Amino acid sequence: MQQNRRFSNFRRIIFDKGRPLVELAPLKDLVAAVISGTSSGLVTAAAMPGDPAKPSSGSDLFTVIDAFDVPAWWYDPGKKIFTQPFDGGDILSSAESKAALFRQRYDLLKQRVMRNEKFMPVSFSDQEKDRFYKLSTVDSLQGREGERFLIFGMLSQLEEGKLFLEDKAGSIQLDFSELSSRQAAVNGLYTESCFVLIDGYVEDGVLKVEEIGLPPPESKETTKSAFPNVNLFGGQPSLRTEVQLRAIEVANDNGIIVMSDVWLDKQETMDALSTLFEGFSHSTPPIAFIFIGDFASKPFVPGSGETAQYRENMTALGQLIAGFPEIARQSQFVFVPGNNDPWGQGALPKPPISEYFTKRLASRLANVSFTTNPCRIKYCTHEIVVFREDLLKRIRRNSVLPP
Repeated sequence: MQQNRRFSNFRRIIFDKGRPLVELAPLKDLVAAVISGTSSGLVTAAAMPGDPAKPSSGSDLFTVIDAFDVPAWWYDPGKKIFTQPFDGGDILSSAESKAALFRQRYDLLKQRVMRNEKFMPVSFSDQEKDRFYKLSTVDSLQGREGERFLIFGMLSQLEEGKLFLEDKAGSIQLDFSELSSRQAAVNGLYTESCFVLIDGYVEDGVLKVEEIGLPPPESKETTKSAFPNVNLFGGQPSLRTEVQLRAIEVANDNGIIVMSDVWLDKQETMDALSTLFEGFSHSTPPIAFIFIGDFASKPFVPGSGETAQYRENMTALGQLIAGFPEIARQSQFVFVPGNNDPWGQGALPKPPISEYFTKRLASRLANVSFTTNPCRIKYCTHEIVVFREDLLKRIRRNSVLPP
């Protein structure tokens, strides 16, 4: 009865309190593990020392890729291949770089749209062509008023209060009155510099919008089949085959723990973390713990007296984790800064938390990474993007069409 009550407290502290927010997956049998003290029934094979299935035994299994190490691939629409025209970017780029960025984004998204089955006619017969969508360019609309067109391009505000659709051939003003009369709100969120598909007709040199939508998504498998030898995600390619990596995933199905807003200056947060680690100490440690900021309840102010306290909070977290040796030795630990952590307020990507704050914490962990926000994580065949930002709030605030 005492053990059951103890786990009930664990569930209440971790999941019912507002801070920290914790996601556990897929350790659905942790209840039995805490009560009986045995390994979770979900784990089919534990990683032993020297076992190639152990996540920390090879850097090619679990890789953290910060924003500055993401490969800079550019799509060449003429050759229909990805190239790397430069080794790295500059902080202060030329004026032409901004225009080149949007041209590249246009080419990148358009090749994905044209690879969609709805845009790929398998026959040149007129009967077959009617089953597929045909994209037009802005310059092809001249002198063809009244005809319907489907155009892919970027939303922009070239004149105050007026929206235009731009592609590499030109631009045309948009009129959403037809769309507004059909439906009260559009499907999706649209901002300036957003790439869209627009269906409509031209009248007096203005494109009357009847339908608007975002480019269709594409699965990772489809992209890989189109570009099998291009590492778009980043990180060193694994020496293992995909079959071997999937076998490792099955043998180490211990889950990745994601925590956000881990306020280390609050005692209730430290108590909740202690309960969390204690629960996992009765089973096989998770593959990784991903800590996402903010790591303090108050915004960090450079030059204030909070510097020493922030450092002590990180040190206290290291001491807490060190109290569970198996977790500290076997699990990976990733720390992603939030908006109010030092020192990257206001700019993206946010740099990793300085070593001045994290040196003592890092000394107590066998596998730890302090990375940027956003960042990428690769585990076997899984590719994960971690981005700590209220994107929905930003998009809604800058939306040019009522959602």
